[in-house]
Amino acid sequence: MAVIFTFSSLTGAQVGGMMYWLREAFAWLLPPGEGGRLDWASAGHALGYFLLALSYRRAFSPLARRASLTALGASALFALSDEFHQSFVPGRSVSAADLAVDLLAAAAALLAAHWLAHRKKKPLPHDDRG
Repeated sequence: MAVIFTFSSLTGAQVGGMMYWLREAFAWLLPPGEGGRLDWASAGHALGYFLLALSYRRAFSPLARRASLTALGASALFALSDEFHQSFVPGRSVSAADLAVDLLAAAAALLAAHWLAHRKKKPLPHDDRG
């Protein structure tokens, strides 16, 4: 949460400089010319809220069956408060698109965690050939 809040506190100019640095630093990972087409801000939102939702799920795990739902709700509340916070930062604004990315990333993280948890519980196929 502190990392997301810190990045949300950056001004529009600071974010622009960081996006340039990220494009240059990771250009070698992408096909030529693709680094400028990737939406680095959305990628950052997705990574942040993916990890936040997993952290919330882990924290709420004593609630067992409701841990993922509670984690999604907590992620949504934090995403809303984060967008509200950005409305006070120079050069930043509230964005429904950012909120959607945040919630989709959180939901994807929780679905992946749920799938992995249930996959572990299934017994291995039994071979009766003797």
